[in-house]
Amino acid sequence: CANGPVVRLLTKYEYDKGILQHELEHVKQFWSLNLTVTIILLALATFLNLDPYYAVAGMATHSLLYLLVKPYRYWCELKAYAVQLQYSEDKEKDFELFGRFISEFYNLNKTKEEATITLKVFYDKY
Repeated sequence: CANGPVVRLLTKYEYDKGILQHELEHVKQFWSLNLTVTIILLALATFLNLDPYYAVAGMATHSLLYLLVKPYRYWCELKAYAVQLQYSEDKEKDFELFGRFISEFYNLNKTKEEATITLKVFYDKY
């Protein structure tokens, strides 16, 4: 599980490279979006002569979007599972498994079939 920049794995998964890379992808998502928004807010604060401490709000961007915006959460999980699939020994089985995970565990209102097909597109793209 990734919470912001911190990854925690259950002991039974500590040697699973796929799960680790999935969670590290979430960390990359966290840092890339948050730092980008923070830098933009800092530039705006400087340009508009505002208190630069407002820019710190940018560090909450990823977490808020992930929590509140289903298409963003869907994109994050598709990307992370596509990364995890690179370490899969049975990709066809795992496409189905990860499609089911995406449809059941993330409150996205997607069927297993929709998630599996879109995951295959993401895997081919990334």
